[in-house]
Order: sequence, then C-alpha cells, then structure tokens
Amino acid sequence: MPNRKLSKNKNFLIHKSMNGLLLLIYSMILLFASFSCAQIAESISTSCENELTCTKCTIKAQCVWSLDQQACVSNTSLKNSSLIVHSEEKCPRFLVSSKREYNNEFSFLKYTVKILNDSVGFIDFLNKNNFTCNSSSIDVHTEINNNEIVCSTQVKKSYFTDNKKKSFTAFIYVKFNGVILWLDNISDHYATIYERPCVENVKDADCATCTWNDDGFSHYVRLCSAENTCEGHNELYMMHNGIGQFWNFSSQKVKDRCAEINVTSVVPLSGSLTADTEIKITLKNHYIFSKNQHSNVTVAGKVCKQIWWTGTDTITCIMSPPPDDTYDEPPSGPVSVMYKSDKGELNVESSQTFQFDVGTMCGKPRPVLSLRQELYGVEQGGTTVKLNGFRFIKPCIASPARMFVKLPNGTMQFASKNCDTPTDDNYMVCRAPEMNRTNGWDVNAPNFTRALNFGLEVMNFVTNESLLVNGPLISYYHVLEDYQPEEFEIKSDGSVAVYGNHLRHMHPDVFIKFKDSTMYEKCNFTLAEEHSFVCKPITPIVDSAVINITIGDFLTYKLKKRPCDFIKLIWFFIVISLTVILSVSAYCYRIRNRHDVHKTIHDPPVNLTDINTRTALLQC
Repeated sequence: MPNRKLSKNKNFLIHKSMNGLLLLIYSMILLFASFSCAQIAESISTSCENELTCTKCTIKAQCVWSLDQQACVSNTSLKNSSLIVHSEEKCPRFLVSSKREYNNEFSFLKYTVKILNDSVGFIDFLNKNNFTCNSSSIDVHTEINNNEIVCSTQVKKSYFTDNKKKSFTAFIYVKFNGVILWLDNISDHYATIYERPCVENVKDADCATCTWNDDGFSHYVRLCSAENTCEGHNELYMMHNGIGQFWNFSSQKVKDRCAEINVTSVVPLSGSLTADTEIKITLKNHYIFSKNQHSNVTVAGKVCKQIWWTGTDTITCIMSPPPDDTYDEPPSGPVSVMYKSDKGELNVESSQTFQFDVGTMCGKPRPVLSLRQELYGVEQGGTTVKLNGFRFIKPCIASPARMFVKLPNGTMQFASKNCDTPTDDNYMVCRAPEMNRTNGWDVNAPNFTRALNFGLEVMNFVTNESLLVNGPLISYYHVLEDYQPEEFEIKSDGSVAVYGNHLRHMHPDVFIKFKDSTMYEKCNFTLAEEHSFVCKPITPIVDSAVINITIGDFLTYKLKKRPCDFIKLIWFFIVISLTVILSVSAYCYRIRNRHDVHKTIHDPPVNLTDINTRTALLQC
C-alpha cells in the first residue's frame, strides 16, 4: 500500500507539473506575441526645462509642471507628488492687480496676486509653507486672504524729489521654500508707484513697454515721452532673476520680441550698387523713442545718411552704394535703428534683411554660396535641394533655372524639373538630377570621387548659360544610394516608422497618404538611421495596412505594414520552454530521490535464500 500510494502521488505531481509547464509556456507565448506586435511609444527628445510657465510646459506631451519646484520636468523623471500638473487646463491662473493710495508722506501700493483654477490644492500648500512677497529694490509686506496673496509696499515722497523722478518701478515676486512663483505674463511682475495720483489711461498713452525671458533672466524696458503727465520723460531697463537687479540702461538690443518696440517694415529690401537708395523704415512708437534722444540708422552694417521723419512712426534715410571692393560679395544684413541718450542706447533691429542688388550686370560675379555647403541627393534624383547664399534673383538667375551636376568625365547631368522661382535673393529651391550610370558614373566609387561640382543652367539675357556655383570654399554635391523603403509600422504615439535600406540621409520633405485617405499630408521628419526613419504626421492617424509616401518632389513608394517578428517569437518560445523544462526536471528529480529513500526505509530487505529456492522450483 505505501508503494502504491507513493507511486500515485509521484504520478500526480508529475502530471500537475506538466500542466503548469504547458500553462506557463502558453501564457509566455501570448505575452510575447502581444509585446512584439504592440505599438511601442518612441522616446522623443523634448526640452522641458526651457519652459518657465505651467501653460507653456504642459502643452508638450512629455512635460509636466511641478508646482512645488516651479519647474517644467519630463514625466519620465516624475516622482509621486500631488502638486504635479499634467495638462494645460489644470494649470493655476494668476490674476494680478495693483491699487495705489497717497498721503503727504508716502505713496502706497497694494499688489495682489489672485490664484484661480486651483485643482490640486496649491493654496493649501502655500499656507502650510513659509511664503513671502519679495522685491530686490524695496521692502514688501505679505498677507494672504483666501486665494489672494497681497504684497504691500510704500515709497517716501522725498525719494521722488531727491531723484527728480515722477515714478518708481519695482520687480515684485512671491517666494516659498526658496522657490519663485512665476506668473504667466512677465510684465505682471513689474509694478509702478507714482509720486501723486495719476489717471491710468493717461499713463499708458505715451509709453512703450517690452518684456522677454533670456538666459534665466526677465528683461523689462519701459520708455515714456515727455508728454506723459504721470511719468514724464522716462527710460527704464531692468533685468531680474529674482536675486539681482540692474538699473543701468546700458546698451540693449530688441529684435522682434515685443509688439510695442518693433521694426514693422523696410521698403525697399534691396539697394543699388551704383546709386543712392531711399529707404523707408516703419517702427512702432518711434515718436516716443526719438524725443530728447539722438538716433541713427545702419543698413546691412553701413550708416544711412540724411535721416528725417516722414510720419510719427516712419523714418526715411538715404543709403549710399557700398565700396567697389565689395562688388564680388555685396553686403547684406538687418536694418538697425539706434536711440542714444545720457542713460544708454537702445537698438531696435529688423528681422528683414536688406540686400545690395547687382543691378543689370550679371556676367561676373556669378551666383555664389555664402557658406560651404555639401548637398546630397539620391541616384534616382527627384529630391529638393535648398541653396542658401545670395544673388539668386534676376537678372543673375532668371526663371527658369535648372540644377546640374558635373560628373568626373565632364558630362553634366541636368534635373528634369526647373528650380522654383526665387522670391528671396538669399534662398532658392531646386531639384536633384538623376545620375545616369551610362555616362560612366559609379555610385559605389570611393568617397573622394563622389564629391562633385554642381551649378545652375540659367537664362542670362538672351541665351542659356551654365554657371558653376562657386563660394569662399569649394562646395560639393554628394550622390547617395537610392532610398529603399520596404515596410512601415505605426507607433502608439502616432508616429510612423519606415524600414528598409539606405535611409540614413533621408530627405526631410516626407508626405504620407493612408489607404483610405484622398490626399497626402506632411509627415514631420524626426529620426533617420541606415535601415529606418521616423516621421510624425500633422493630424492623428488610424491603423492602416498600406500607405503611400512621397519623398522630395516625385519619388513615390507604396508600403505594406510590417508583420510581427515571428522569428524572435519562436526563439523566445524555445528559450522559455528549455528553461521551464530544466526547472521541472530538476524538481521531479528531487521528488524521485525522496521516493527512493522512502521505499528503502519502509520495504523489508529481500531474503536471498528464498530467491534461490524459488528459482530452483521454477526450473523443475
């Protein structure tokens, strides 16, 4: 009976172990298949730390805003905290207001920050921590009233008299646990106190303000004309990081950062190399800056002469031709208006570029590149090639123009499609030619022979002329092996991964059309490697078995969805199976050893004499 029972238990254990093994293997297959075929989210490099406010931080998918740190961080480095904001609509909002009062001795300011949309208990957090109102230039008293933080301060009337000022501007901020509470609008941190009661709408009538963030500092420029009854003529520049403050206006450059201080237009944007050019510059709030100040204008680094007003916001000046020794490389650059007073300089620079024209003579100099450019194109051609330089407008390069590449044997390969008509003298978009191997060209030749000269075939007055593109350094055109995209995969973050060969130098102009779509859409290029590239469509996409992509102008490919990697699945299954079988075998071996020991102990030893007697009887 003990033997039979032990054998039964042994069989039961082995049977149960095999069932568990099969169940485990089956579960692992399902898990791996699900993992292999899932759309895995790719990590996209997102700069979170550069965003200084909650609303700007949380519009990025991989960034969250830490209220207790007042910092934008990646959600991959996120620690558990109730003071984390994941979406823009959850961000606290700050409503800032200033109230002023006066008596014979002081001017008072009550600066209030009202916290709205508190969805995570930020106000309770502030109440439990040591927070204060601060200013690097004046003493500030702090109090809290429900969801309002009130910062109160005062300035003696003698300050205005002694410094011959009508106003005082302070940078005010709330600080808790050594951290600054950053408001969404930089200008809200700055509050002005006046010597006497002042009508608010009059105060802003003759002032211009500009604020911006740069290198961890907030910058504040405020200029007021003498006609302002509250401020009078006032020039103020302040820079803060919550610690330091600099009152010296010194020399500041403002370029397209603020609506109130901005060059809005320059007409014309090109000038003659042989005659004077009259230039009209429109600058917002010029009449405020120009009063009681000296101003001058530079165009492309050259001083503009005979400056006069032609309107409250308009300056006109005369630009003389550059020296003859600049004819080969006519100067170009922004237009800068400089206002200078006893407090410093303010330079307002245009985003537009002024270019001296080559006039009607185009024989020499030729179209050139401003910097060394190594341009790339695939052997089959059809991709766009972007040239940056100057002298890309007629009559130097008249439409139509075609790009060509000069092969080692002197043959010129021309593009089958013309360049776009240039609208900017510094930029032109052309098409890459097909590199025909029948002319002795070998795409597999050594690298030093693959760097080829290139140029443009242009209409130069009455005939076509082929002009090699020259520059300060030799510029080359490189031929790459043809793209070979073969299959695609849709990632869980909405991006599209395309697999194939020779994709490392993938052209950034990628357009994609899914099976049920009627038109192509831009797919923003993010990553390229030898055997894959990744792009992100502008609009959300749905799963699709087939897509069409175009690269450049007219290279079109039809791709099928990448199947699950069953080879990896089989290898994974084999490894897991062997591991489990070895584990179960070891376990069964231990059970068998215990069974042999148990049998030896309980079964009586066999009498050898009885065995011999039974054997003899059987033989009879």
